[in-house]
Amino acid sequence: MDKDKQIQKVSKLSLEKLSEDSKLVKRGLRDIRRMESSPQDAQILFNKGVELYKLEKYLESIEIFDDVLFINPQFIEALKRKGAALHRLERYQEAIEAFDEALVIDPNFNDVQIRRETALWHLRKQEEMGEFDKVIENNPSDISALFNKGLVLDKLSKYQEAILVFDKVLKLDPRNKKALLNKGILLYKINKFREAIEVFDKALEIVPNDNSVLNAKKLAVEELKKQRHGQR
Repeated sequence: MDKDKQIQKVSKLSLEKLSEDSKLVKRGLRDIRRMESSPQDAQILFNKGVELYKLEKYLESIEIFDDVLFINPQFIEALKRKGAALHRLERYQEAIEAFDEALVIDPNFNDVQIRRETALWHLRKQEEMGEFDKVIENNPSDISALFNKGLVLDKLSKYQEAILVFDKVLKLDPRNKKALLNKGILLYKINKFREAIEVFDKALEIVPNDNSVLNAKKLAVEELKKQRHGQR
């Protein structure tokens, strides 16, 4: 049995080494192609990277933009697109670094400045999320941390995830009016108007005259009517 385990271990190590060697070979061939490329090739590659980006193949597009930047480090549009792809992958710090490189080339590139600010905002929200997750890990019943995590997810447009978090709050505190209101608004945002109305009704059982809940329900009722009318 020990011999079999040893054979398996050696086989695993051999496969890992083979995989690493293969990566090194591919990297070497890629570097050779880069060095043999011309400025015209950079534009062709850039166009290919843009097409990959449009197809939401962000990792592949980043590799192509890196090839472009190896040929021409001053290709500012490639830096911008690389930053955008990294942003899509929620790799905000790397996105900011790409945008910073672009701004070294052109400090007045307004589009890149805006993208950088957006990435920085998302990075800060991501860091906030990490702090809330630490608190929740230590105390899964911390309603305040759960509630605030739900708010951050909402701001990041991660509505389904936010709904699940508010569900956890409501499991701990079924009469939490703020959690009910936020869950209802999130359901409204994803066009689940009937479910949103049901949640608002639960909130109104607790606070019958709350204007924020009444107004939110009114909007959901109006949208549900439009939705039904459109289905006819």
